[in-house]
Amino acid sequence: MTPTSGTTGNDKIVGIELLRFASAVSVLVFHYYLFLGIETTGNNLDSLDVERLPFYSFLKPLYAEGGRGVQVFWCISGFIFFWKYGEPISRRKTAGFEFFVLRFSRLYPLHFLTLMLVALLQSVYFLKAGSYFVYQNNDWYHFILQLLFASDWGFQKAFSFNGPIWSISVEVLVYALFYFTVRHGGVSPLTMVLISAAAGAVFVSHLTFNPLFSCIMLFYIGGFTALVFKKVGANERLSSLVSTLALVVIAAVVTAISLHTGMTRKISPYWYVLVCSPALIFLFAKHLQLSGRWAVFLSVLGNMTYSSYLLHFPLFLLVATLAKHADATIPLNEPLFFTCFIGITLTLSYFCYRYVEMPSQDWIRRRLLLRQRSAAAYRY
Repeated sequence: MTPTSGTTGNDKIVGIELLRFASAVSVLVFHYYLFLGIETTGNNLDSLDVERLPFYSFLKPLYAEGGRGVQVFWCISGFIFFWKYGEPISRRKTAGFEFFVLRFSRLYPLHFLTLMLVALLQSVYFLKAGSYFVYQNNDWYHFILQLLFASDWGFQKAFSFNGPIWSISVEVLVYALFYFTVRHGGVSPLTMVLISAAAGAVFVSHLTFNPLFSCIMLFYIGGFTALVFKKVGANERLSSLVSTLALVVIAAVVTAISLHTGMTRKISPYWYVLVCSPALIFLFAKHLQLSGRWAVFLSVLGNMTYSSYLLHFPLFLLVATLAKHADATIPLNEPLFFTCFIGITLTLSYFCYRYVEMPSQDWIRRRLLLRQRSAAAYRY
C-alpha cells in the first residue's frame, strides 16, 4: 500500500495514532489513583478528597472515567486488524504461524520485562510494608498465568503483578478468534455483525466472563468501521454522509451526558463509549490527514501507547517503594509532581519503544520468519 495523505511511511493512519495516544493518556490519568495504594474507580470518587487532585477541574472526566480508554483501545484494535491483516489472512498470504509471531513479538517482550520488574519491586516493597502495593495476588500461581499471558482468562482470583495487562490478556484471545473467522470466512460484514451482536448479548446477560465478550463486541465493531472506511475511500459524497452521521452520533451522546437527567443518568458511561468509539475512529482516520513531520510526530505518539500502558504501574510501584523505604510521603496532590510523573512516563515510553520494543520485535521476527518483509512490517 502506497502511503497517502493521512498515512505514514510505515503504513499507519495518523488519525488513529492520535486517538490511540489520547486513549493511553486517559488511562494513565485514571490510574493516578493507584498512588493511594488501593484499587479505585470512578464509582467511589465521593470517598476521596478528589478536588485536591492536580488540575481536577480540567481533568475530572479522566479521573472519573478515563479507564474507558481500554474499551476505545479494543475498538481501535479491531479497526487496525481488519484494515491491516484482514485481506492478507483471508487470501492465505499470512499463515497462522506468521500471525502468531507478529503478535508475540509485538506484545510479549515488554510484557515479560515489566512482569519481572514488578515481581522484583513488589518483593522489595513487601519487605518494608508487609503487604504488596495495590495488587495482592502475587504468588506463583498468578505468576505462571502472567507468563502464559493468561492472567485474566477467568482462572485468576483477582488482579496480580502488572495489573493493567489484564486488557491485553483478554485481547489476545480475540486475536485467535479474529484469525479463525477471517481465515475461514473471509472479511465478511455479516460475520462481523453477527459475532459482535452475539458477544454483546452474552455481555449484557452477565452470564459468564464479561471482559472477553465486551472485547469481542468492541473489536468487531472496530472491524466493521474499518470496512466502512475502506468502502468510503475517495468517494467524497459517501464520506460526507458517513461523517455527518458520525458527528450526529457524537453530538447526541454529548447532549445526553450534559443533560444527565432522567433516563440518561441511568445509562452507564460504557455505552456512551461503545456508541462514540466507531464514530470517533472513522472521523479521526478519514479527516485527520497530515503528512511530513506532523505525520511522523503523530506516529511517534501512537508508538508510545503500549509502553506507557505497561510501564505506568511499574513506575507507580517504583515511586511507592522508594517513598516507603525513605518513610516519605508521595506529593500526590502537587501539580508539579503530577506533571513530572506523566512527562517521565511518556518520555520513558518513547525510549522503551525505540530501544526495547522495536529491537526485540525485529530480532524475533528475523529468526522465526523467513520473509524479510515481516521483520519490519506490522508495527501495530
